[in-house]
Parts: sequence; structure tokens; C-alpha cells
Amino acid sequence: MKERIGQNDGIEQLVFFLYQELRNIQGNINYVNKELPALGISQELRDGVAKVFHRLEAGVAFTKKEVESLERALRNTANLPESAVLLSSLREALNKETREMSGLIFMVQSGAYSPDGLSLLNFLLAQSGANILNAITRFTQSIDALERMPVGPAD
Repeated sequence: MKERIGQNDGIEQLVFFLYQELRNIQGNINYVNKELPALGISQELRDGVAKVFHRLEAGVAFTKKEVESLERALRNTANLPESAVLLSSLREALNKETREMSGLIFMVQSGAYSPDGLSLLNFLLAQSGANILNAITRFTQSIDALERMPVGPAD
């Protein structure tokens, strides 16, 4: 049997998109981490934001390993059952971290914290949060497309 990746540009491109969206998420995490120390906010709030984005970063690293496993499984049609399990797992990837980030953004927007430097933090989180959520949406769309790909051997 021929390998599916390399023989099927559609699958290869979709796997590339998965990696690309994880890089987009990581880029936004890096941006938040870079800008956070300069904001005039309390250390407690800064630590809380950093903690949420640290967990998101760990989730991205784990998800990248799962994508690498998927990529290996997709290389051969004999691993199609494993591919299906990995795709299902990836669909749920980053859900917990995303909910936590969304909750933080909501708390900051609702004024749950003191007003010191909140406008800049609010802007930073809204901008980066939207970018991350958009990347996660595109990540999920790529998974959807992979699930719809033909599962037979390459010609």
C-alpha cells in the first residue's frame, strides 16, 4: 500500500494547517507573555493571567505532539483506526484551556478586578483571545476536513 501523505496533497495540506494554527496560537501566547510585564496591573492579576496562558501553552505543546502522532498514523492506511481516534481527540484539544482563557477575559471585561491598567489588559486579552479562538476554529475546521477525506489506499 502506498503512503497516504505525499500521495494525497489534500491530507498533507490539512496537516500543515493544523501545525500552522498551533503556531498562530503560540504566537499570540508569546505576545501576551511579552506585553504582560509592561502593564500597570497588580502582581496578583499578572500572575493569574500568566498562569492561564502558561496552561494554554502546555496544551498547545501536548496538542502538537498529538498532531505529530496523527501525521505518522496518516502515512499508512493500516493505521486508519488510530487516525480516527486521534482526530476525535484533537477535536477536543484545548477545550479546557480555551474555556479558562475565555473566563479570564470575561472577568477582566466585567471589571471583576481593580481598575489599575485594566484598559490595556482588556485590549490585550480581547485581541489575543480573539486571535486564539479564530485559530482554534480553523484548527477544528481542518480536523473536520480530514475526517471527510477518503480513507482508502492511495492510487
